[in-house]
Amino acid sequence: MSGLLSLGRRRKSSGNLSEQAYETSEPAPAAEPAGTESYVEEPRKPVGGLLGRVKRAQDRRRQAEPADEDDTAADNDTHAAHGRDQGTEISAAADGDESPSAAAAGDHISAHHEADAAAEDAEQAEQQQAVYGLAAGGSQGSEVYAADGEADQAEGEAASSYAEEASVSVQQTNEIEEEEEEYAPAEHDEQAKAEKGSKGMFGLLARARSGTFTAILGKPKDEAQLAAEAAAAEAAAAAEAEAAAAAEAAAAEAALRMEPEKEPPIRKFPRGFMWGTATSAYQIEGGYLDEGKGLSIWDAFCHTPGKITGNANADISTCHYYRFKEDVALMKAMGVKYYRMSIAWSRIFPNGRGKVNERGVAFYNRLINELIANRIMPVVTLYHWDLPLALQIEEDGWMNPKIVDHFVKYAKLCFSRFGDRVKYWITVNEPWCAAVLGHDSGGQHAPGRTVDPAREVYKVAHHMLIAHGRTYQMYQRVFKRKQRGKIGLALNGDWYEAKPAADLGEQRRNEKAAERALEFSIGWFARPLYQGDYPSLMRERCGDRLPRFTAEQRAMLVGSADFFGLNHYSSHLCEQPAWYKELAPQQDEEEREGKLMKLGAQLERIMTTVTGSKPAGSEIQEGDVAEEVQKVQVVEDDDEIPADPYIESTGYWQDISVDQSDDDVWKTTDMGWGVHPEGMRKMLNYIQKEFNPRGGIIITENGCAVAEDDVDEALKDIERAVYLKRYLTEVHKALLHDDVDVRGYFVWSLLDNFEWGYGYQKKFGLHYVDMQTLERIPKMSANWYAEVIKKNRLES
Repeated sequence: MSGLLSLGRRRKSSGNLSEQAYETSEPAPAAEPAGTESYVEEPRKPVGGLLGRVKRAQDRRRQAEPADEDDTAADNDTHAAHGRDQGTEISAAADGDESPSAAAAGDHISAHHEADAAAEDAEQAEQQQAVYGLAAGGSQGSEVYAADGEADQAEGEAASSYAEEASVSVQQTNEIEEEEEEYAPAEHDEQAKAEKGSKGMFGLLARARSGTFTAILGKPKDEAQLAAEAAAAEAAAAAEAEAAAAAEAAAAEAALRMEPEKEPPIRKFPRGFMWGTATSAYQIEGGYLDEGKGLSIWDAFCHTPGKITGNANADISTCHYYRFKEDVALMKAMGVKYYRMSIAWSRIFPNGRGKVNERGVAFYNRLINELIANRIMPVVTLYHWDLPLALQIEEDGWMNPKIVDHFVKYAKLCFSRFGDRVKYWITVNEPWCAAVLGHDSGGQHAPGRTVDPAREVYKVAHHMLIAHGRTYQMYQRVFKRKQRGKIGLALNGDWYEAKPAADLGEQRRNEKAAERALEFSIGWFARPLYQGDYPSLMRERCGDRLPRFTAEQRAMLVGSADFFGLNHYSSHLCEQPAWYKELAPQQDEEEREGKLMKLGAQLERIMTTVTGSKPAGSEIQEGDVAEEVQKVQVVEDDDEIPADPYIESTGYWQDISVDQSDDDVWKTTDMGWGVHPEGMRKMLNYIQKEFNPRGGIIITENGCAVAEDDVDEALKDIERAVYLKRYLTEVHKALLHDDVDVRGYFVWSLLDNFEWGYGYQKKFGLHYVDMQTLERIPKMSANWYAEVIKKNRLES
């Protein structure tokens, strides 16, 4: 048995032992000596028969001992071979440039994704992409598991057969003992009892105290004994269950703490891992009115005084529109395999709809062709916040359901013109930001609306989700068969967890606050895509202010993502604020009727005041009019019937009701965002557990802003390189230890660029850009990232 288990472990780890070695690992059972009779076939003897059987059993066991020695020798041979193989493997690993532990870690992850890599289509292979998907599949040596399973099954059947034979033997022994106890002389009886006490019956009975056969087989038990034993067994089972529960709780607690595991000095990523960098059209292109481009909401927002730090704008920005070849050369020098870019909607349709601007289409064709020529695969975002201004002014932008049709037509043109070369599409980047920062939060982002934040943010998000679903549906119907591309969303997903509190009640409130933060951010958009509706917690808080999907829309949305795009930068500790409001209590019919009667009476008084006479049938007296005029304002106070039965909200931030902070031990970036790399791993695990996304998770943005006052300081951006390394380490841990299906990683950003409301004050780039000369210079982080891509691994 030990030899078989040892060999099984060896085969699982190496996967290269021959079938012959596996089959001969267990020695053949010793042949039954000639002339030996089995126990069942022996005739009964009136005197001394039991003693004779005991002696014959002992003889058979002695005859079987050489077979056991052979078994032990076979085990020793197997272990020796195992050691020799291990030594060979370690020596081979030492000769290479990777440690054995690193190679094992990389092979474990690579093997996990082998199946999908082999299944990729021929068209993508022709484009010389290593793999597009790394879905979990069979690992090396998987055929061994089946063989081991068969061996285990055979061994289990043998054990079961052995137990059945033992049961028959005991029953037969009882019958013989009852017969022999009546006839056996005293000396034979005492001798048999002595031998049974020392050896046991065929080795099946435990050592017994001296006495009669009853001492060996046990006296019949009365009801009290049986009850006591049952109670003891029940108590033991309860204790065992309690211990198991405690062990499970301890394991869960350890998992939550993310206790450090033994980590390899080299962290190897899967073959075909998508290494990339990212930008967006408005932040780098410039040429804001060149070659037929129309205005966007960000053009108007930036040209509104006071909206942007330093009154900056992106009219020129990094001038990528005219210097894109230089930027592609920077990516090639880094060894980047994927480039995430976006298309400016107003460069294709200057007014958001109508006539196509062919010069804009030609620019993106040139850019995509340049990328392909340099063996860089484009990942294209259709909407990165720069809505054509005409759609905002004339049709209220994303608040109008008509925008869905405009977006689908725009997407269809992009698929038809660029889809032969673009295999990854992102419909909308960070819809949370477009909805909340653009329609609440004091108008931090374009279009800067603050009219009705309690409703507009949810309308905008709703229409973005439907536009995504319609676009996905259209692509599957019209383009998928020929182009074989993949479509997803890029959702901003910071990690939220409860702020520790000594008071148990406060801790629970903080945990609920963290749950609200997750559901009102990533859950808001991911749950419709994977589960068909908004989070129930949002519905409870927002009521009818949160739009509802039709059954057709729910069916359209579920499964409308070929991968999960995640933009992750930071983590937050959450607590319930002092201004938190619980849900408004539901009114019963009697209370509601009473309030309606009060409101009706107030309306009568208002009419009487305006017309000078009370309505027909009114019970209000003329002398009450002057007094009641002064009470008209009561309609706006306590007796008003709320328009929504849920909380009365001033906007999104009232609905979510979360105070966010950083742990004191966390460092912060130049954006003021806390650096907590473990939050990346926690978020990846959350997504995998909650949504199990088809096509895996692609980290479409991760990076940090660093204060860089001059070029020398910018080029030595150690802080950024350390940030990227720490976050990539947590990504690797999620791959290696948690079995999270992560398929790619994109650094934000390729260049220092226009950072929205912060203008050019915040620097995220791997390359420094002199905003006067537009010269690009690689920073230290760019060189570090190039080494990671080249080796496909992190090194200590």
